[in-house]
Amino acid sequence: MKQIISPTQVIVRISALLVAVFGLLVGCNGSGGDADPQLPELFFLDGSASLQSGTLTLDCHINFIVELAGETLRTDTFVEYVGTMGGDAGRQVLAPDGSGFALNGDAFSEVRARLTFPNQVSIDAINLPPGPTHVPPSFFEEIIRFEGVLSAPGLISGEWLCAPFFTDLGGFADETLFADGVWFTEVISN
Repeated sequence: MKQIISPTQVIVRISALLVAVFGLLVGCNGSGGDADPQLPELFFLDGSASLQSGTLTLDCHINFIVELAGETLRTDTFVEYVGTMGGDAGRQVLAPDGSGFALNGDAFSEVRARLTFPNQVSIDAINLPPGPTHVPPSFFEEIIRFEGVLSAPGLISGEWLCAPFFTDLGGFADETLFADGVWFTEVISN
């Protein structure tokens, strides 16, 4: 026996099909089914730079821990976070005989991080006391902003410049050597 479907049943079935398709489209969010990317709550931010110039060797490092407290703003194009960043950073310039200088310091700051979809990241130190500025920027001016790319969940990397401290340390003037470096993140397990 042939089943007869009423116009009301057709409308109900079409409506159910449209709701299901709409649900799939919203779930995909235009990115193949993945949710919007996000930044990890707790991660290492490590970087290094080095340079050989004549007889001098320049080595620089940054070793920070970043802890993001949560989102402060979300739009269709970006999400912002606040948190803290602290650790140590340093620079050494040595001659072949080991003479030279090494400056290492502890650093801490509140930060604002922004993830601009799909993968551009900036991490900015905020609420710092005003300090001297240099042209070109000094070592500390170069580590108050990190710009990079989120390439996988929790994996952010970018470039930074190890600049001089612009100081004279007992006859060792730190004013001329610059080294291009890279930085990357590593998620800290909870």
